[in-house]
Amino acid sequence: MLETYRTSRNDRKRLTDFQNPFHPLMPLRIPLEPQQSFVDEDSSDEENLLQEKLRKKRKSPFENCYLCKIDPTSQHLHTLGNFIEQKDEEIDIKIPIKISLIPSFYEQRKLYVDIVREHLSAFARKGENMACFRAGITVYTFCCNESFRRDEYCDHYELCHMDVDDYIGRCPMYTDGCPFFYYKKAPKWGSLRFSEYLSCVIHCPPEVPTKIPYTGISLCELPKDVLHEIVQYLDSCSLRCLSATNHYLRRLCFENFCSASMVHIKWERSETHSWYEKCFMWEFSTSQRRIIDWNNQSTLPISDHLCECEFNVAEKYEAKKIALPFMAHQKN
Repeated sequence: MLETYRTSRNDRKRLTDFQNPFHPLMPLRIPLEPQQSFVDEDSSDEENLLQEKLRKKRKSPFENCYLCKIDPTSQHLHTLGNFIEQKDEEIDIKIPIKISLIPSFYEQRKLYVDIVREHLSAFARKGENMACFRAGITVYTFCCNESFRRDEYCDHYELCHMDVDDYIGRCPMYTDGCPFFYYKKAPKWGSLRFSEYLSCVIHCPPEVPTKIPYTGISLCELPKDVLHEIVQYLDSCSLRCLSATNHYLRRLCFENFCSASMVHIKWERSETHSWYEKCFMWEFSTSQRRIIDWNNQSTLPISDHLCECEFNVAEKYEAKKIALPFMAHQKN
């Protein structure tokens, strides 16, 4: 038995069969002379780890190629170029010129915050496709991750991801630290504001003064028929805020308008760092009705601000103009 392990691993593997898949039959049928010196061809764990690191290093230039991930068997050009092996010869290392893509105002104060609405494919790495990451900045992705009914998705996307993004305009010199902003457009009816309870932008109706005197009757004291007529005109976002007022209004909203609510799973992390289904949640979404009419605001505020903006400093070039060969030929 001990003599068998003094043979090479390839020979032992070659002598295995279907009946003995792990060890060859004894004695070994090798018409060779007894081995004088032991040559160990079995790699240790450390050697296998070094070989795996070397293999990953050779494949690293092609990790970001999305064509390899979609169809590894196809022949194509990799996005990051070919692999260049390191040469043993000494190469003069040149220090690259540092080109800062960040304005000096943020770089001096170490403020590297910039929110950009950009979509990158799931197969692409942000560090290889965004210029700010190459300067040594960490990139974070902020996702919406809100739950909606299927018939509410279009209204939410149009209001919160299209119209609201163009709601506020900033000074063109904001990259240098100017805090000025103005409203580029506003709803024709009502106004927009940020709700801390819902953590989103909501559309608030205008406050219309009524001529009916207040009699001291609260909303909960109204008859159920009157409440039903009032609440049926509310959207899911308003129903969510109304149901959080007290237990009576919450029961009224879920009993009479359960068709506008949704049920989803609440996940919770366990002590073993795994996720499990804790319970089912029944609630209203933060979806709102679509705003059809918008009023475009005047651009006079930004025009007046640029005349007085302290960051809008004009640069004067006092160097002499260099005549181009074409202009010099015309003078001659």
